[in-house]
Amino acid sequence: MMRFLQIAGWCLASTAAPAVAAEPAPAAQPREASQVELPQFTVGQDESSQFRGTDEKPILAAVAAANKAGGGIVVIDAGTYRLAGGLRLADVRNVHFKGLPGAVLELAPAVYAIAGESMPKGASTLRIARSSGLAVGQTLRVLAPGAVDAFTGRPTNYFLARIAGLERGRIRFAEPLPYELREATQMLLLDSPNLFDIGRGCEGIHIADLTLDGGRRADDPPIPGHAERCGVYARSRYSYEKGLLEPPIVDVAVQGCTIRNCLGRGAAFYGVQFASVEDCTIVDTLDEAIDFDHFTRLGVARRNKIARCRVGVELNDARECVVEENEIADCEVGLNLWRFCKLPGWNEKIAVARNRFDRIAGSAVVVGADTTNNVFEFNEVRECGRVGFLVRGSGQQLTGNTVVRAGRQGIVVEGDACRIVRNRVLDASAEQNGKYDALVIEGTGHTSEGNDVMRRQ
Repeated sequence: MMRFLQIAGWCLASTAAPAVAAEPAPAAQPREASQVELPQFTVGQDESSQFRGTDEKPILAAVAAANKAGGGIVVIDAGTYRLAGGLRLADVRNVHFKGLPGAVLELAPAVYAIAGESMPKGASTLRIARSSGLAVGQTLRVLAPGAVDAFTGRPTNYFLARIAGLERGRIRFAEPLPYELREATQMLLLDSPNLFDIGRGCEGIHIADLTLDGGRRADDPPIPGHAERCGVYARSRYSYEKGLLEPPIVDVAVQGCTIRNCLGRGAAFYGVQFASVEDCTIVDTLDEAIDFDHFTRLGVARRNKIARCRVGVELNDARECVVEENEIADCEVGLNLWRFCKLPGWNEKIAVARNRFDRIAGSAVVVGADTTNNVFEFNEVRECGRVGFLVRGSGQQLTGNTVVRAGRQGIVVEGDACRIVRNRVLDASAEQNGKYDALVIEGTGHTSEGNDVMRRQ
């Protein structure tokens, strides 16, 4: 068996493995933490706290005080804090957030509209079927095909429209619609807030033991927020052609939190170095629970419990990340690793180990083309609607994984020079005519040995 992680140098190495389960993968570690004890700044809803209130204002005031002091711990007492604008951080360093039992940060309800009719390009009014929080002057992100993107050559999935008036269930737009839209098209307020929005110049932001509620109500329509209305969103500026355009955000850690009811992601990182999500519960998000995205390095997702999200963990143009010991259930996809940018050196050296995937509607683990040298060890898939492991790319390693009750194939490998060793596929579908094989290996230069396959009769 291939032993795969030498995290300290972020390289892949081959050694003989013991007959028993492999030792835990070591974690990527950020720069050495300061040994100086940080001062505390307390936030609460009564007179016992330094900063008092029920919205984001006392929290931001405590952040400013901690940042001015050169760092500190913002301790948030029990209670629900309703955040209309979220916590937007820039040039904040070495500030840690610590929630006491019962501390909940909750976004105000989403501002949205649903089109009640189809309208052509050039229309200036629109009947709405339902809405929440609309006001004159707001700009909506209309989730319909828009301008052609210069990078992809395809239409973007949205365009913008500003509200000039609201009259008897209709929106009057400030300018004629630049593109058509169809009935039931969804619209979300542009720049909708994230609970934590971590921007340029930030370093050493740690978030622990808080409940982060994205504010999605039971009767809200399922409008995916993507990079808006997330629990934690950290982003450095970048371009797909050039990579990072500024120094990365460094050392963002989310630990022991519950993240729920987000229209966007649970925790998303763009251009972050040393990002970690550990020992969290993330449920009921409309996008990814955890997302290591464009130009993020040295990310760790460990021991999280994830349920009822579109994707459990996504890695897109990331590298040198560890995803291990997570429990991912009742999602559309368990883990998705894929390439968008064309820059070399990304989508490689990802270690996915000892995770469990239960009741995944689609494929449990999906790995795209143009990814390389990633490792998948000792993961367990227990029931998925499509393929247990759908792995493309080159130099991938699959060792000791188990797939039970795949709706189609247990393992599919399409690429070159991959290593598929001692995996088990049990009770995979044969389809009516047997066209689904439990283990499918296509391409050249593969090593396949010791795999155990049992196809459903």
